[in-house]
Amino acid sequence: MTCPSFYHSSIEGINCEIEFRDFLLQELEDYLKENSDKVAAMIIEPLVQAAAGMLMQPKGYIKGVRELTQKYNVLLIIDEVATGFGRTGRLFACENEGICPDMMCLSKGITAGYMALGATMVTDEIYNTFLGEAAEYKTFYHGHSYTGNPLACAAGVAGLELFEKDDVIENLPPKMAVIAEHIQKMNTMKYVGNARQCGMLAGIELMHDKNLKIPFDSTLLMAGGICQTARKYGLIVRNIGDVIIFMPPLVSTVQQIEEMLSILEQAMQEVFEKLDLHSNIKFSDPCAF
Repeated sequence: MTCPSFYHSSIEGINCEIEFRDFLLQELEDYLKENSDKVAAMIIEPLVQAAAGMLMQPKGYIKGVRELTQKYNVLLIIDEVATGFGRTGRLFACENEGICPDMMCLSKGITAGYMALGATMVTDEIYNTFLGEAAEYKTFYHGHSYTGNPLACAAGVAGLELFEKDDVIENLPPKMAVIAEHIQKMNTMKYVGNARQCGMLAGIELMHDKNLKIPFDSTLLMAGGICQTARKYGLIVRNIGDVIIFMPPLVSTVQQIEEMLSILEQAMQEVFEKLDLHSNIKFSDPCAF
């Protein structure tokens, strides 16, 4: 399957995100039409492939995927480990396109990172498949050593209570708007190939030549240099290759997000100026230690 990122696409004749989305869905349908009897499930991160470098999917793509998996009787497993619990502006990313998967994997935001906790949600249809009398041996005999850890579950309950008590989701729009303003500004910077955002998730991808989409030499560790520079001014951010990742805490205030992004822009400009003055400069990657 083609990577569902329009910015990284080089398919001839595809000139906009709508055409790209339609191409992706047709490609998927062609595959399922021939192979659905051999496919148990499709697993995907909705809207954003986070660990791939904040790759954003075209609008309507995940909805189309859900329709096709239902049409060809293939289970859809959604990975909301990174996108869940408010990261895309809704409690779950799926909600942005009004879909319900067969299975959903959750973690991270379920406890705000205070304790390690994961959860798997399934539809009633799947749950009931494993429901029966003991003698029928229909039980799904699977587990791990820390299943149902009471401390982790207590942290999860406390986190969910705060979502409701503090209106966390309802208070996100002005914060996302501030990020959008800075993303627009970053896209005008000389070495920013593509700054992109989905809710409270953002990725700033650097390019040596933004017009021709020519990346920096990987040994330069360009994004790592920017992350290191930002630390001097009190901001800790990380990178994936030459993509700078911005995922502020959901409880950050508008003013705090403004400050974070201003520091990041300062660090970017400082590193860009160094690069222009010293073409052979190299940086270090903060994720390397």
